[in-house]
Amino acid sequence: MESKNKYVKNPLSIIAIFASLSEAIATGVLPFLTIELQKIFIWFVMGFPVMLVLLFFFTLHKKYHALYAPSDYKSDDSFTGLALDFRSQNKTEMLEKKREEISEIEDSQNNDLKSSPVYQSLVNNPKVEYFLAEELALKKLAELYEDRFYKNQVLKLNGNQYQIDGLVNTSEELSIFEIKYFPHLNTPLNGIGRTYSYFEKICQKINKDDYNIITFNIIIVTAIEESEKNELLHKVNEMLAQRSLKINIKIFDLNDLKNEFEL
Repeated sequence: MESKNKYVKNPLSIIAIFASLSEAIATGVLPFLTIELQKIFIWFVMGFPVMLVLLFFFTLHKKYHALYAPSDYKSDDSFTGLALDFRSQNKTEMLEKKREEISEIEDSQNNDLKSSPVYQSLVNNPKVEYFLAEELALKKLAELYEDRFYKNQVLKLNGNQYQIDGLVNTSEELSIFEIKYFPHLNTPLNGIGRTYSYFEKICQKINKDDYNIITFNIIIVTAIEESEKNELLHKVNEMLAQRSLKINIKIFDLNDLKNEFEL
């Protein structure tokens, strides 16, 4: 076991051994083939190393960390740090989107709202409340859809990647969820409009024959009064009424979510 570990320590070693054996075996059997087969086989012998080199550099460009084993790093911290950094790159677009929406929420506050009890209870720290609202909504969706639901996913369609808050992706159903936090009735609807445009781009890339059910969903999390919720729902539906893509709008009460999950 020790001698094996000495030579085969990472994926690079496996690739090198595989390439060497393949070329050696191919060269060894070449004289025993007929002339007709030799003409075809020689192209494989020449083309295989070229293809392997191209795939190697493609992997080196896209996921260079996959070519090394944890033991190749000086310490465990170096390995885990690289893994966390790579994952964080996939979340950059999502975090930028969240920052933009948080900024809109903060800018929309006025002096009257700041003096109200609802504002004091909800948006003393808009950033914290925003992420709490999203996390509780995702937790609620996970409870409703059970093991079919995945949060903070990257949906890959025809070479394009789309950051999604929540996703149900099975052989029968594709349901996409985006969470929007509304601390008050007058929160700008810009985020709803951007999400609709984002859903349109995704819809154009989906192969409709792959799924029996395809839905696009916007979950609004808020703690406003019940009458204001109806007004908010009316405003959002009115905004989307003239659009061609059907969007399902659902409102989650933030206080109910906090009570349900004992916060």
